[in-house]
Amino acid sequence: DRSIRLEALLESASLTGAYAMEIIPGAETVFLIKSSLFPRKDIEHYGIAPLTSMYFFSPSRRAAINDYRNAVHDNDGLAIYTGAEARLWRPLCNPQTLQFSAFIDDNPKGFGLLQRARAFDNFQDAEARYDKRPSAWVTPRGNWNKGSVSLVEIPVTNEFNDNIIAFWSPAEPLKAGQRHDFAYDLTWSQSGPEFSGRARISGTRSGAAVNNPELFTFTIDFTMPEGSTPLDPDTLKLSTNASVGEISGAHLVRLPEAGKLRAAFDYRPKNNTMAELQLRLTDDKGVPVTESWYYRWVPL
Repeated sequence: DRSIRLEALLESASLTGAYAMEIIPGAETVFLIKSSLFPRKDIEHYGIAPLTSMYFFSPSRRAAINDYRNAVHDNDGLAIYTGAEARLWRPLCNPQTLQFSAFIDDNPKGFGLLQRARAFDNFQDAEARYDKRPSAWVTPRGNWNKGSVSLVEIPVTNEFNDNIIAFWSPAEPLKAGQRHDFAYDLTWSQSGPEFSGRARISGTRSGAAVNNPELFTFTIDFTMPEGSTPLDPDTLKLSTNASVGEISGAHLVRLPEAGKLRAAFDYRPKNNTMAELQLRLTDDKGVPVTESWYYRWVPL
């Protein structure tokens, strides 16, 4: 038995608690975590299963970054497997101002901060080797009820501090004088979980449109799991949405690399206002065939 067991006590002015963690090392290292919390007062805002990471820049947006490397980050996206079995992918960002996002859910099946850029050429950093940084995935055990997966993105000017935080925010407060139990598995791996044969988003790029500097061109690449049938763009429906501004010219194209498909569109911001962008790929019956892409556009 190679597992390691750790026990810890939590003590603060607002609550006390106990944690038990069984660590199973391997190609995928798994933490089996149980916690019992005993609030001394009602606590409305709190986070369960917190994850932290660092994201400085990548091709998804690197304006004003003067760096010889192609990207610098420990993880490049937040993945969510919802209670309704939807698969979401939210590329991370290094914003100009503090950003907070909440993805409402009921009994999530999992969430995590993943590193999908796995080639040395994605980074060209021979020292930090960001291409080898692990992905972290949380699998809840038991009933977590209603709440939201929360994402905090903090502005940074270098790679030396963690600036990404993700955690589960229950809708119900912690009531004083009661016991509150939470259990989950935390899996560290290279690729993160597979999502039942659906294509995963393997890259996001953006920049000024070639023919119109007032527009931003976005490309989102999809990769099928190994051994799966490649996606046929002629049989798929591409849907986009912007909370503010306008999306135009959305289309699909096969990439030279086997099994890859690219979605592209132009985005026109409105009054330099923050916007939530979404993109979905479905078959002719409206069934999703890929993860759904969520992106927060913020002014530079």
